[in-house]
Amino acid sequence: MISSLSQYGGVRTLASSTSYSVKQKAYSDADLMEKFGVDFVVSGSIQTFGTNSRLFAEVSDLKTNQALMSIKEDFKLEQIFDVQDKIGRRILEKIQVEAVEGTKAIASKNDFKTYEQYLLSINHDVEWRKWTKEGNSTAFEITEKLKELNVDKYVIENLEVWNIHQNILLGHSANPEVDKAIMLELSDNLVSKRGRDDDYLIRAIIELEHFEKNCEYATDLLNRIADPSADTNNFIASGFIHSRCTNLEKAAESFRQALVLEPVDLGYQVTRMYSGILYALNEYELLKELLEPLLPDPDLLGMPFWFFAAVLSEEGREDEARKYYELGITYGADEKWIMPMLNTQEASDRLLRNLSDYLNPSN
Repeated sequence: MISSLSQYGGVRTLASSTSYSVKQKAYSDADLMEKFGVDFVVSGSIQTFGTNSRLFAEVSDLKTNQALMSIKEDFKLEQIFDVQDKIGRRILEKIQVEAVEGTKAIASKNDFKTYEQYLLSINHDVEWRKWTKEGNSTAFEITEKLKELNVDKYVIENLEVWNIHQNILLGHSANPEVDKAIMLELSDNLVSKRGRDDDYLIRAIIELEHFEKNCEYATDLLNRIADPSADTNNFIASGFIHSRCTNLEKAAESFRQALVLEPVDLGYQVTRMYSGILYALNEYELLKELLEPLLPDPDLLGMPFWFFAAVLSEEGREDEARKYYELGITYGADEKWIMPMLNTQEASDRLLRNLSDYLNPSN
């Protein structure tokens, strides 16, 4: 069971030795959450009579104190390994769809014919959202594996556009102009031939990031989405498009809705973008409420640390502000990301002013 659950990059599973120790010591739910950061528990038992066996399993959400699913499976003893795999897949799917990936996984599930394809697609999303060179490289590798497994060509093309877009922005493209041409051809083909929500969204995003920065065209593509609330990614992309077109209130609401639909923010992609918008809007209390439970997690990457430091600086908490500014440097914060994340000159100037003592320590 632990092996099955560990296949998915969005789930961290306690090792078998730790799980055994937890069972022996009979930790309470509160202890599991506090000591081990556990959100979900899989429990169960097997009853055997002769060659006949019955397995019971339950997945519980410790935060809500509710059962996500219950399973009862009858089988012959010689079928034990097949049953283990079957139940493991069902539990993993439930956790990643209902508890982690939310509507994104539900919406994309029909694109894949096998569980292996589906799992790879979910792990692609996990790696892509890290916004790192390593995550991007793994996303490319997963896309190639899906291609080898004969996944629908439009699904592959869509993933390729997302991969290339990120690779260029991370500064790792060997030939950005060639990659932009490939990306444009693929995305225009997706819009004209398939025309699904994810196709409109990525075409709008690359328009604003790599091409004419035409907000009217990007907004038109956004308006073609059949149901903006049907998929977490719809809210995420909408938030990005609104932010680039300086509709910051709409951007903030889109990111907020994305976190409501998908509270486990894989790779903190939404949190990073949302934190910048909240800073730009002077929503400092909401910004602190968003970031304080997460800091100093390095997976946030650097810029949210700077936004938090700037707020602390305005409050006169200079020692704390310097600490988070320096952590931001450690985790990749850079002045080149200020304007792309804050989207307005006023907010960018305000951030630089609040961090000026740390950016220019000689002054």
